[in-house]
Amino acid sequence: MIDITAIAETLSAIKTASEIVKSIKSGNEAKIQQEKIIELYQVIISAQESIIATKEQYMKLIEYVKELEKKLNSKDDWDVEKQKYKLAQWKHDITVYVPKDCENSAKAMEALCVNCFNEGYKSILQSNFVIHTHVIQCPKCKFKAYSH
Repeated sequence: MIDITAIAETLSAIKTASEIVKSIKSGNEAKIQQEKIIELYQVIISAQESIIATKEQYMKLIEYVKELEKKLNSKDDWDVEKQKYKLAQWKHDITVYVPKDCENSAKAMEALCVNCFNEGYKSILQSNFVIHTHVIQCPKCKFKAYSH
């Protein structure tokens, strides 16, 4: 959030600068005018620092909003993508997600891990044989199922 105190400090510094300018106009002595000008520069520098701090906070907020929008869009994209899959029984009665249009033999090979799918990831299950045992595993969440 933008720090309201930084904005208040900026406005206060501008008000003080205005008062100093008025006193410079009304002052007759050069020495007093010179002191007021120095004071004015200090107030202007303070106001600039407050403005810079507020701008930095504002830029951080803009970046945060962009990140939130990106996450929201990603979730929307996932909601559309997951509609293309259905639950099915795969080798050795393992429940997996497969494409709804899995008549295509290449797509029928795409069996997705249920755990990862429910977390918003598509992780294709790997099928291997290790010493007469059929092992099906997920490379992402490390789920394994064994069959002899």
